[in-house]
Amino acid sequence: VGLSSTYSTIPHAATSYIVAGIDDRNCIGRDTVDVIFVNEPPTDTILSSTDICYNTPTEIRTTGRNHCYWYPQTGLSNISDSSVTITLTEDMEYQLVITNEYGCVDTMTVPIHVNPVPVLSLSRDTVICKGNSFSFRVTGGISYDWNDGTHNDFMTVTPDTTTTYIVTGYNEYHCATIDSITVRVLPRFDLSIIASQDTFCFAGDPITL
Repeated sequence: VGLSSTYSTIPHAATSYIVAGIDDRNCIGRDTVDVIFVNEPPTDTILSSTDICYNTPTEIRTTGRNHCYWYPQTGLSNISDSSVTITLTEDMEYQLVITNEYGCVDTMTVPIHVNPVPVLSLSRDTVICKGNSFSFRVTGGISYDWNDGTHNDFMTVTPDTTTTYIVTGYNEYHCATIDSITVRVLPRFDLSIIASQDTFCFAGDPITL
């Protein structure tokens, strides 16, 4: 396989290499190098999407149970697990070093892209009297989930007690923002006029109720 005094190879199976050398007296010597077993390198892959949302903790998982080392450490919950939580405000490229049980090492590049979150606009907190209704609208997303189970961008409510309505808005990247509005409910009161007795008077005369 060659005439050099050194030889490099990457065997993929158990292999024997025979070397023959000739000295200055034309004497030939032979030796054998046996590569008894060739261990497979780690073959981990990334299971999760590498698109995440702005400043939103997101789990990134790899296959296998090999030892992992992530760097740089920016935005990582830990650096030595196959599953890490990443929180970023800008794109980042990580190097993932994987070592299997045989000590074989592989390195992969993991680019993380950060998508924006929606900016929601919602009416301010308000006060109404019991029995009255209040309407409000949310904008800034393409879909919404309210804590009462509805999904509209426009709502009319008639709460009996002070109530906080919480909305989660999503954009085209399925990134989410949470906002809320509190509707404070005041009790109604009945106004009545009570006179001590029936009263008759002439026009312009004062009366007491």
